[in-house]
Amino acid sequence: MDRTVPWEGFHHIALVTPDLDTTIHFYGNVLGMQVGEVR
Repeated sequence: MDRTVPWEGFHHIALVTPDLDTTIHFYGNVLGMQVGEVR
């Protein structure tokens, strides 16, 4: 029986980080996620 749950992605996440540029690089370039609005 296959118990995996299909999913398409995240709606949104919020991160608190001391180094925003490194965090954006990691999620955008390493994990391949689309980076949206940055405040």
